[in-house]
Amino acid sequence: MKGTGTMAERMGDWMQTRSGVRFYVEDPRVEDVRLEDIVFALSNLTRFTGHTEFYSVAQHSVHVSELVPRELELQALLHDAAEAYCGDMGRPLKHGAALRVVFAGIEERLLDVIGEAFGVRLWPLDALVTEADLRMVATEKRDLLLPMEWDRELPAGRVERIECWDPWTARGVFKGRIEAAMGLRWQAVGCRP
Repeated sequence: MKGTGTMAERMGDWMQTRSGVRFYVEDPRVEDVRLEDIVFALSNLTRFTGHTEFYSVAQHSVHVSELVPRELELQALLHDAAEAYCGDMGRPLKHGAALRVVFAGIEERLLDVIGEAFGVRLWPLDALVTEADLRMVATEKRDLLLPMEWDRELPAGRVERIECWDPWTARGVFKGRIEAAMGLRWQAVGCRP
């Protein structure tokens, strides 16, 4: 949807979020970030562009958070939060020559703004969060995809097998973990739960 204001006010088109916010992906602002929107979108968004049984980005994020020290839980939970506004683009497009620079810039800006809203640095990720993310990719490859060799090295996956959650379960667990990781910081960072 086209913005109704002038270019000086907001840049680009906007999308309506679950909570009714006009969110400008090319001009994100802290005051437009809502926990409700991130939780709802990521609990309905599937990993691997939908080429598995239903397995949400929210569930993936919860599992990544289980593999990091407590002080990195919030970063791990929100490491894919930009996807609530731009989708989970498949690796061949996201990292391919045609879109890499443009998409990376948009995603990094979204992560900066979301991180500011939640009081956590989301870009660049801590090395332990990146490692946990890759461990979950290895686990997801093992448990959710047909056996196939990949042309990239992955660390060992976690021992526990993945049991896919429905969107409602993913939503509840994901939101609960974010709220626990945030503790009493909601008012301090100005983010609306």
